[in-house]
Amino acid sequence: MSPDQRYAAEAASGTPDSEDGGRTIGIVDLKTNTVIRQVGQAYGKPGFDCPVTPIPHASPSPKIGGYAGTNGVTFSSPGGGTRFTANRGTHDVRVISLQKALAGEPGAELARIPTGNGGFGISTSLNGKLVVLAAREDLATDRPGNTISIIDVGLALSQPAKAEVARMSSRTFAATTSPSSMSPRRCPASPPRSSA
Repeated sequence: MSPDQRYAAEAASGTPDSEDGGRTIGIVDLKTNTVIRQVGQAYGKPGFDCPVTPIPHASPSPKIGGYAGTNGVTFSSPGGGTRFTANRGTHDVRVISLQKALAGEPGAELARIPTGNGGFGISTSLNGKLVVLAAREDLATDRPGNTISIIDVGLALSQPAKAEVARMSSRTFAATTSPSSMSPRRCPASPPRSSA
């Protein structure tokens, strides 16, 4: 949901005929509960030319890699509203201008920030300055991602190549931030159940 609660974003990680191949982000007007815009994310990443035909219907597959395969979207208010997408297919976070997307302008996708393999869970700190990404698994090889990336929102808008300010190892599916410290937190594993 956008910071002003007027819009929401929905991610398509697949297509109607395949569990893979998704690359669109929809903008939902929360007053009318309708999708008012679709933003297509760029194809590909180094080493992959897209579209691949036919699209693989199940992962893992070495053909996967040209499609974003977005699994999560988060908003931050700087830049007039910015969306960040967790892309499991291309191992990056896309930076998308809400204002350009709403106006239907080309170039709504502002940047791509390379991350660990298989971006999955993504969230924004309460002050809007950080985005936290949990990387889950590589769709091509089925190898775990095992990383958390910390992205500086200001750098994402001005110097995207430097926006990933930290990456740590962790087998995590989701990430959030602490309201008191605005620093990233990992949810601890559940304690073992007592046999008593």
